[in-house]
Amino acid sequence: VRLWHQVHFGHGELVQVEIQQVHADRFDLRPAWTNFFDFPRTAIERVTGEPGWQPVVFDAFADGLAQWERSGEPRANGGRLLFNGDGQAIAKEFKLPLDAGRVSVNWQSAKTKTRRVHLILDFQGEVIRVELIGPDDRFVVATALKPDQAGKVRRELRQYALAAEFSRDGLTICIDDLVLWARAAGVKGLRSIRLESSGDGDEKAILNSVQVARPNANSASKPWADLTSDAVRAPEGDETFGSVRSANTAGIVFRVKDKEIPFAWPDVAEFAFRRDKVVEVKTVGEHVRLRVRSANGVRDVIEGAVAAYDGKLLRLEHSLLGLVHIPREQVEEIRFDFHGQRVPVDSMPRHLGSRPAFGFAVVKPEALRFAKSINVNAAAKETHVVVDAAQVDKNGAPAEVLVNGEVIGTLNRLADRGDQTVRSYRLSVPANLWRSGVNDLEVRVRPPEGATVNGIDLRAIRLELVVGR
Repeated sequence: VRLWHQVHFGHGELVQVEIQQVHADRFDLRPAWTNFFDFPRTAIERVTGEPGWQPVVFDAFADGLAQWERSGEPRANGGRLLFNGDGQAIAKEFKLPLDAGRVSVNWQSAKTKTRRVHLILDFQGEVIRVELIGPDDRFVVATALKPDQAGKVRRELRQYALAAEFSRDGLTICIDDLVLWARAAGVKGLRSIRLESSGDGDEKAILNSVQVARPNANSASKPWADLTSDAVRAPEGDETFGSVRSANTAGIVFRVKDKEIPFAWPDVAEFAFRRDKVVEVKTVGEHVRLRVRSANGVRDVIEGAVAAYDGKLLRLEHSLLGLVHIPREQVEEIRFDFHGQRVPVDSMPRHLGSRPAFGFAVVKPEALRFAKSINVNAAAKETHVVVDAAQVDKNGAPAEVLVNGEVIGTLNRLADRGDQTVRSYRLSVPANLWRSGVNDLEVRVRPPEGATVNGIDLRAIRLELVVGR
């Protein structure tokens, strides 16, 4: 069972990943469709859990069984839970029964001689036993309930993943992608789970991870009180600010002043890194936006310039990640944006305004305007200025974009309400304003005379030079 997180970064892109390791300035991540990303921390807007789910229990058995009630002497370390005797068991009872949720188990299975390992789901009024490991040819579900569908899944020597998803509207138990047992009528609350070993002798059985998750329908982005440091938010909404020191299968370690505080994954709804400059590179060619198949029906969104596309791989030049290899069969949708160059102009967070504002990447305002000259010699049929910004309110002080001293548009007209979500605002440059060579770009906030305003949270500016379609 992989513990999935969703990483949200620039331009509305998001990728579902396993978290591997945190470095001082980088973040090692593993998507479902490639080996890993080496990702800059400051480019990440936020990291949330698997869409629609909040873990209640997660254990990859890296170090002991402290969170479980134990019988006998099962052992766990190095990513393995070992049963080798009759009566060994681990169990978890919930303070309040779960009315809906998902139980997932990952293990290595083969036909054994005597050893059996059962997953026991104790619902209010019903007990369901799933034999994960045993001497029989097929997996078995034992319960007094009558199924609407009962599959026949053969047991072989390989890795397996079980998912039991339940609610008052139904119960479905799958082995990998195959339905083992399903019932349209629901069950009452899950009171506990138990993994139990039986059978004579000391034959070994190994499990790799267990997860229990509850539905989490609240996926709306919430503003952070402070973006000048790393932050973690609990499922109840409490926020802690400091520095993310490490992350692994157990959770994250957070430093607050001189104290390090561990947060287990069930205690984390989302976390974010402090905002700082992001190093982007120019991309050239056919720019596309992709929907990529991830795990558990989730779709990733990623954009860049196509470097190559053959029968096996789509190679994508990404402004942050460099060359990304995506298996062709994982690509669900390709949306063509433009053919040409995407040129970064500035990627330092800036507060354009006249009064301090918490929740901005930079609390104190830098100025009311930011200007930069850029030398672009490429001839373009069309030119667009793209501004990434948060806290842009349609009713706020006008946030204008200028090219060579002329206003080409206001961000407010493209915005809805000011919030912490970073959005991309794309404005076309009239052909008579753009010139080959040096061009002056400016973003400015124009408050009413004598007024002080929060302004906007400016994150990045880039050019899109269209040379064909």
